[in-house]
Amino acid sequence: MSGPLDVVDGSRLIDSDWVEVNRLKRAFDLGGADGLRRSLEELVNSKPIVALRVLAALLPDALCEAIKDGMAAEKGTDEDLRDLVGKYRQHKH
Repeated sequence: MSGPLDVVDGSRLIDSDWVEVNRLKRAFDLGGADGLRRSLEELVNSKPIVALRVLAALLPDALCEAIKDGMAAEKGTDEDLRDLVGKYRQHKH
């Protein structure tokens, strides 16, 4: 049986990300949706890149749609996203 916070695709998670996945699961188990919301907000504010990887592992389709919706609201295009990813990759190396 799958639960609300089962990892769908953990292929991009690093060891420390799994700590956050388990922390979110524990927050949900102990505090329900409110506990999860508080823990997720804390993660997003303190470690946004980790939060993105964790959310992509837990809810890949929902995250993709949320990004597309956000880009559409800002009049962004797929090409804009590709440009940002390209700039990130260049900066990383």
